[in-house]
Amino acid sequence: LDSSFIKSLSLPEGNVQIVFNDIENQQNEICDVYLSDCKIKNFNNQNNDIFELDYFSSENSSFLFGTSRTSFFDLSDSKQNTSDTLEIENLVYAKLFSNVEAKIDDVERVLSFKLNSEDSKVLIYGNGELNDWKIELIGNLNFGLDSERSDQNLLTGCLTIYDMKLKDIQINITDPFCEDGVNIINSNGTVETIFIENAPSDGIDIDFSKLEINNVVVLNSMNDCVDLSGGTYKIVSVDLENCNDKGVSIGEKSQVIIENSIINKTNIGIAVKDSSQLKINNAFISDSNFCYALYRKKQEFGPSKLIFKNSSCSSINDDYVQEGSKLIHEK
Repeated sequence: LDSSFIKSLSLPEGNVQIVFNDIENQQNEICDVYLSDCKIKNFNNQNNDIFELDYFSSENSSFLFGTSRTSFFDLSDSKQNTSDTLEIENLVYAKLFSNVEAKIDDVERVLSFKLNSEDSKVLIYGNGELNDWKIELIGNLNFGLDSERSDQNLLTGCLTIYDMKLKDIQINITDPFCEDGVNIINSNGTVETIFIENAPSDGIDIDFSKLEINNVVVLNSMNDCVDLSGGTYKIVSVDLENCNDKGVSIGEKSQVIIENSIINKTNIGIAVKDSSQLKINNAFISDSNFCYALYRKKQEFGPSKLIFKNSSCSSINDDYVQEGSKLIHEK
């Protein structure tokens, strides 16, 4: 989200503040004109005229915009962004941003999306269950990666699945041009397959979720092929090739089980960091700078642990294990 709508209003120069007045909760949110620096001020409901409050002083030009910054963004975004919302099935929706071709095949249960502009994205959300659907998304290699990690809607994925119950879904994405090929957030359930090809940054990014995934294939990612954080994940099979940074990156107290992995041509085959734990049964890592790296990246977290049974490793450097973290061969 940004403040482009407010900037377009040509407000006066000088000390300008934007005020959102929430009478029901007896508080005002006071922001600068860019909506980047905000503070909450409580008030007594006996004060019927909010303009008598001390922060409505002659030193500032104050403008009132609705009840909250969130509702304002919802309103302004609906005016600014070209988006359509489709109902996939009961209480499951796809929001399409900026020129997305979409097709829903209810018989074959296939969702097809084609992204036709640099701002195109797809968001799937709702209170229902996404059950036994195949999602196909085609990007465009001619669209470059935006220097900003997220867009004005705070989306980093060409496909974002948010706060969903998932059952046996399939995801197939080719030529994404976003920070993440697919970003799954705060979701739970089962995924049959995820296939990503030619990602300019991360292929797969999954946050704060609890998922069981049968098969993951990522080919050609300019950053991490798979990034897992803040959740619990079980993956049966991982097949990754040409990951410029990490094949699998695990962080933020994640608990992960991987049955079988084939990882080829990476900087780090598998990285486990920030109080996370990985248990892997069979790992085949080749043509990489490091096979395994265990470390703390963020100060608020602690050491990590990786337990493996069978491992075949071909790397330039020895495994990196920061003091406190543990790499354990379980026989």
